[in-house]
Amino acid sequence: MSMIFLVGMPGVGKTYWGRTLANKYGLAFADLDEEIEKAECRTIQDIFLNDGEDYFRKKERELLEIIAARGGNVVVACGGGTPVYEGNMVFMKQHGCVVFLDAEMFTLAERVKNDVVTRPLFRGNDTEETLQRLYDARIPYFSQAHHRVRADETIIANFEKIIELCTERH
Repeated sequence: MSMIFLVGMPGVGKTYWGRTLANKYGLAFADLDEEIEKAECRTIQDIFLNDGEDYFRKKERELLEIIAARGGNVVVACGGGTPVYEGNMVFMKQHGCVVFLDAEMFTLAERVKNDVVTRPLFRGNDTEETLQRLYDARIPYFSQAHHRVRADETIIANFEKIIELCTERH
């Protein structure tokens, strides 16, 4: 199987479902944002505030490459914008199985509006408008994933299918 990269919009639950999937199948787990914060010894918000999004995206790519180089059976929860920058979607598809977690815009908005403090792209912006703008810009990238899965309560039923599909791919 190797690597499973979870991509999708902010608030879709990439970290939650990634940890759940990894625990259920005894796989390693990596959260790209957490890896960046560890490497930088500061928060994502601080990186955006002090060095900007371009710097963050470069670090994101570096850590993506480091995680891929480690190899092994691992589930990687990517940041919402990861597939859009630096040729990351092509890179992930070359190094593993990419799964697009999708959810209703209303669900995403409810989750994100309760957590705007840790999400720099939403600070000071209308949550629903920002989500829609991001979705419109990112869907062409998300659509390139190997598989698309609804990220609601029924995702647990899809875990076996995700593992099966991603295993077949490698």
